[in-house]
Amino acid sequence: MAAFLPNGIEAVIGLLATASLGAVWSSAAPEFGVKSVLDRFQQIEPTVLLACDGYSYGRKRFERSAEVAEIIRALPSLTGCFVLGDAARVAGARPWAELVAEHEPLEHEWVPFEHPLWILYSSGTTGLPKPIVQGHGGILLEHLKALALHMDLGQDDRFFWFSTTGWMMWNMLVSGLALGATLVLYDGSPAVPGLSALWKLAQEERVTYFGTSAPYLLACKKASLVPKQVADLSALRSIGTTGAPLPSDGFAWVYANVSSDLLLGSVSGGTDVCTAFVLSCPILPVRAGEIQCRGLGAKVEAWDDRGRALQSGASIIYGRSDSTLNRGGVRIGTSELYRVVEGMPEVADSLVVDTGSLEDAVGKMWLFLVLREGVELDVALRRRIKERLKAELSPRHAPDEMLAIAAVPRTLNGKKLEVPVKRILLGAAPEKVASRDTLANPEALDALVAQVRAPRA
Repeated sequence: MAAFLPNGIEAVIGLLATASLGAVWSSAAPEFGVKSVLDRFQQIEPTVLLACDGYSYGRKRFERSAEVAEIIRALPSLTGCFVLGDAARVAGARPWAELVAEHEPLEHEWVPFEHPLWILYSSGTTGLPKPIVQGHGGILLEHLKALALHMDLGQDDRFFWFSTTGWMMWNMLVSGLALGATLVLYDGSPAVPGLSALWKLAQEERVTYFGTSAPYLLACKKASLVPKQVADLSALRSIGTTGAPLPSDGFAWVYANVSSDLLLGSVSGGTDVCTAFVLSCPILPVRAGEIQCRGLGAKVEAWDDRGRALQSGASIIYGRSDSTLNRGGVRIGTSELYRVVEGMPEVADSLVVDTGSLEDAVGKMWLFLVLREGVELDVALRRRIKERLKAELSPRHAPDEMLAIAAVPRTLNGKKLEVPVKRILLGAAPEKVASRDTLANPEALDALVAQVRAPRA
């Protein structure tokens, strides 16, 4: 389902948590866990909760009345809960119509520069999600800089970025209203009825800036989708991507299959600052596999082995520093390996983890593979994968262990669970390193752990 927020901040209803206002959880995840919500909200003691009694996702209806009632009971700080849907089914809730029954002119209030604007939460994969309070002035300046100067957005743009409300890109999307841009929102699965759904949305709503994740673009590439053949993308002038490194062949796929006449901007940042450190730029060349420049006003440096700052220029990100592979003392980015392995027709998805470290280079590299239907991880396929990695990367990239799995465990934002799986392989208990309520598919982690621990011939 697509929806418009017209120009002007008046259209925004408070959906994000502040010290006194509750939040709406993301309907882009198949289910939400009560514990996941309480892990966040019990830390900030909200007084008002906005909720819904259920939602639809992937052509399925998920009822959540009982869960909302449980959350209300567990938050004694609440003075009110308004439910969109059948409030009578939720004990302690009031109908949404009551909340919007009265209409008053919009009033503005001057607040200090650092006055709290919203709270974002860390992922919670290694403990309780941490509430991060961000202020009005800093966020406004940062987002105006990033959106107007780096992303070249203005009042004539129709700005879309596929995101859950739990990801900082949702906040950045909403800030597009400060530039007068029109926001295009999408509620539901990006793969239903097919991977072409978002591209058709771009056609229908004449999207000018299309934001997504590298995994989505690579999934389209893997499926041999040609967006320009299934949708009229003539209004599109920019594509933004983040969440994971976009490899060189991802850039090539976009320009060959989406449009040769657009700016493809890969960016990278973090929840703690709700912005990007390295971004795109409309007046710089786009080079495959690279992020164009450092953010204006941001001191971003690359260091050599002696800790000396180098001239940054463009940036190449190979993966998280704590998930970087260490093979014989040589550091290797996981994105390089994914590009090769997932480029093979037999492989649908993959996860690579190395239990070595800089201090202890004697580790083991594990390669977990999601295979295409009808494909088996036999001796011949194992050999082909190793030979491909050795030829396209190096002999050090050949894994020590390969296992076929049903699905790669991911966070709700679609990121592969590299670091928690590494810690589990090193002996940590799964419940200590990964909160199940922050995972899109906790059953995939359960299955992976069971396979690793099962005796093998």
